[in-house]
Amino acid sequence: MIQLIVNEATAARRRLPLYMQNASGAPVTGLTFVAGDLKVSQNGAAQANHAGTVAEVGLGLYHYECAAAEVNTLGYLSVIVTKGGAQTFHAMAQVIPVPASGGGGTGPTATEIADAILTRDWTAVTGEAARSVLNALRFLRNKWSTADGTLTVTKEDDATPAWTAALTTNPSADRVVAMDPS
Repeated sequence: MIQLIVNEATAARRRLPLYMQNASGAPVTGLTFVAGDLKVSQNGAAQANHAGTVAEVGLGLYHYECAAAEVNTLGYLSVIVTKGGAQTFHAMAQVIPVPASGGGGTGPTATEIADAILTRDWTAVTGEAARSVLNALRFLRNKWSTADGTLTVTKEDDATPAWTAALTTNPSADRVVAMDPS
C-alpha cells in the first residue's frame, strides 16, 4: 500500500503511480485521460471522477497527482483506472497526516521533537552505540579522568565507564587530569 501525505505544500507528495498495460502485459503508452477514466473514492465513499492530473512517465508508467480535495480525508484512497486499450488498474493508498512546524498534523512538530531530544534525561537511554552522539556528548557533560595514558569518560552516574581512549602525552605540556561538571 502506498502512503500519501497530506498538508504538504508540494503536490509532488500527492503522486500515485499507475502502471498501464494491455491484456498481454505489454506497457501501454500515449494515453490521454479524460473525465470518467479515473474514479476516486475516499474512505469507501462513492466514486467520483478524478480532479487531479495524469502525466506519462514512460514505458506504461503514469503518475496521478491527486487534487488537494482528494486527499483531505485521512484513511484509504482508492483509484480505479478504466481506459480503452489497457487493462483496468486499481491503486490503493493510505492518506496520513504530516506534522508541520508549529502544528498542522496530529503528530509532534519538529520543534517538539527537538525539545524532547535536547531535554531528555540521559539516564533513561539504554543500548547506545560506541560511536553514538550520546557518547560523544558525555565527554562534554559527564565526569572524566585520565590515568596511566588512558582517558575514561563516565556514564551519567559519574562512576560507570562509558568509554575509554588511549592518550598521547607530552612531558613539556600542562597536564589536565580530570573534569567534573557536577
